[in-house]
Amino acid sequence: MKKIFIEPNLKSVSGHVFEAMKAIYQHYESHADEVGFVCHISVEDQVKKYLPSILPLYIKSCFETGETTEVIYNIKTIIENIQLRSQDLIIFTTAHLRDIEAVNAIVRSKMTPRFIMQLHQYYPPMLNADMISDIQMNLDLDQRYKRVFNHINKDRVEIVVTPVYELSKKIYEVTKYKARLCPVPFSPSAYNNIDSSDCVINKTIGFFGDGRKEKGLLDFLRFIKISVDDPEQKNFRFIVQIQNPRGFSDSELLEIDSLRKELSYRKSVEILIGPIDSKLYYEKLSSCAVICIMHHPDHYSIRLSGIAVECGIIGTPIIAREKTSVGQWILNGKIYGKIFDKDGSKLKDLLLEITRESENLDVRNIINQFRGFFISEYSAKNYINKLEFHKII
Repeated sequence: MKKIFIEPNLKSVSGHVFEAMKAIYQHYESHADEVGFVCHISVEDQVKKYLPSILPLYIKSCFETGETTEVIYNIKTIIENIQLRSQDLIIFTTAHLRDIEAVNAIVRSKMTPRFIMQLHQYYPPMLNADMISDIQMNLDLDQRYKRVFNHINKDRVEIVVTPVYELSKKIYEVTKYKARLCPVPFSPSAYNNIDSSDCVINKTIGFFGDGRKEKGLLDFLRFIKISVDDPEQKNFRFIVQIQNPRGFSDSELLEIDSLRKELSYRKSVEILIGPIDSKLYYEKLSSCAVICIMHHPDHYSIRLSGIAVECGIIGTPIIAREKTSVGQWILNGKIYGKIFDKDGSKLKDLLLEITRESENLDVRNIINQFRGFFISEYSAKNYINKLEFHKII
C-alpha cells in the first residue's frame, strides 16, 4: 500500500501546514518508497530544499475560488501521474468541503484509492470575519455540510478532525457523522533545542500567526498602544507579527496600518511584517515570556490553535480568551496559562500575574510536564498511529 499526503495550502516555509508536512516527511525519510507528498502548484523553491521529493500538483488552496469540477479533475490527474491503485491511500492533511465533494465524486469508481481527510475548521475563509454571525450564511453552510457528508462512502473515505471535541460535536449535530479526533504533527527539528525557561525574566509579550481578524491582530495592536505608556508595564517588550491582515473592514485595515506606523517607532516594540522563515519564527516565539492568543470565541470555540500547541511544546505560558478552545484547555488543566474576558479589560493584570508566576520553580516544573505531553501527542509518530490506516482498508 502506498500512502500519499496532500497539503493543498502548502506554498511557503512559514506556518503550520509547512511544519506538519515537514514532520511527516522526516518521519518517513527511511521509508521513501512507501509514501509520497503533494503540495500546491505555486510552492516556493525554499520548500523544495526542505522537502526535495515533494510534488507541486494541487491547484486550489482553501483560500482560492474555483469549481469542484476543477478539483475533481486535479485529483484524478494526481492519481494517474503517481499511478495509484485501489489499495493505495491518499491523506489530506488539510481538507475543506470542496475537497470532500471532489473525493465523493471520485470514489464512485472502485478502482480509485481510498482517502482520509482531516478537517481543521467548520467555517470556510470569509471576506469579513463578522459574517460568522449571519444567520442565513450559517443555515446555507449547514445544508451544504449535510449534502456533502450524506454522500460520503464510509468504506472508502474517512473524515477526521483536529483534537477539538466541540468541532467533532458540531459536525455530528449538523450531519450525524461521527468524526474521530486526530492530532496534527509538528516537526521535532523546529524545537529540539528550544527551552523557554530562561525567557521569563525578559518580559517579552508576543503575538504571532496569520493576520485574519478572528485571530485578534487589531485587538493586540490596540493593547500595545495603551501598554507602551503604562508605568506598570514599562519593563514589557512586545513582538507582533503582521501577516496579510484580512477579514477586516476598510476602516479596521486603515487602523492597523496607522498603528503599525505609530508603534514601529517605539523601542519596546518589534514588528515582523509578513510570513517569516521557520527557523526565525521559532527563535522569536521562544524568546517570549508570554504569548497572547487573542482568538475570537465565535470562530475559535470549535477550532484548534496551532500557536497554543507550539507554546505547549516549547514551554511558553499563554494568555487566551474565555470560551475559546485554548481557554478551555487552560480551564481543563491541559496547558499552562491565564484566561481573559472577551473585552480584554483584565489582560494587563493577567500579564503581570503570569510573568511573576512563571519565575516560580514549581510552575516551571508544571510547564515542563505539559511539554512532555505536547511533544509526544503532536509528534508525527503519534499522528500516524492515530490515523489508523487499517480502518479504511
